[in-house]
Amino acid sequence: MSAYASLETQYKDRECLVAALGDMGYNDVEVHEDAQSLVGYHGDTRTQKANVIVRRKFVGQAANDIGWELQNGSYVQHISQYDSGKHNTNGLTA
Repeated sequence: MSAYASLETQYKDRECLVAALGDMGYNDVEVHEDAQSLVGYHGDTRTQKANVIVRRKFVGQAANDIGWELQNGSYVQHISQYDSGKHNTNGLTA
């Protein structure tokens, strides 16, 4: 099981975050008012929750969910060590 890292971002506007994800090729993005649990590689429910989620089936084979949780007016990205090395999300993190 890959550990999740939580990274602060500069995103405060949900629509801009979703648009940026679309520009990176993530077109199947879930948006939730109440944060939902992320799911790991084995289908296990993780303790991390997010309001904006790219589910693992859209990230790639052997992937985990990638999520952004609204905290104190900004989105914090939750991404596993495995996925942070494989999927370049630097354009979305501070």
